[in-house]
Parts: sequence; C-alpha cells; structure tokens
Amino acid sequence: MTVDISNLGESQPIIYDKVITNVGRAYDSRHGTFRAPVGGTYKFTFSVLQVCKA
Repeated sequence: MTVDISNLGESQPIIYDKVITNVGRAYDSRHGTFRAPVGGTYKFTFSVLQVCKA
C-alpha cells in the first residue's frame, strides 16, 4: 500500500493499490467492494504487515 490506512472505521473498505487476482471481476478495485456473482460461500484471505518508523 502506498497510502496510510491507520484509524480505519467500522466496515470501512480497504482499497488496494494493486490487485493481483480478480477472477470473474467480482471485486471492484475502485470502491473496494466484492459483489458475489452467484449465491454460495466465499472465502477471503489477506495478509497485513505494519512497519514501525523509528
């Protein structure tokens, strides 16, 4: 991420600078939302790293 995203509010979307995989284009990278194209169960995974500036 090239922007600071500290102090996020509840249910606030995180908009990523770069999307690597978006099969079916169900993820809207402009708004940070996912709209399921069909009913079912979806699994999302992500990793977060915080770098402390000294």
